[in-house]
Amino acid sequence: MNAWDVMKADTYRQYGRFSWRCIIEAIATQRTFRVIVTLRLCQGIADSSGVLRLTLPFFKILHKFTTWAAAMDMPW
Repeated sequence: MNAWDVMKADTYRQYGRFSWRCIIEAIATQRTFRVIVTLRLCQGIADSSGVLRLTLPFFKILHKFTTWAAAMDMPW
């Protein structure tokens, strides 16, 4: 499974269905789900190639910030 399919599965576990609206709602309201989303984004970008991979340092910093804000320890 790639990171995008796993993010869909995470959303399904949280809401019982998948939609982009559910992901956006979870990001806005659940601090622990934000950590999962940034983790999946880092995994997906690390698996990609080309120009998108150049954004990985930004998403690593974003993931570090969201783990700090959620008071969690989940290294990438």
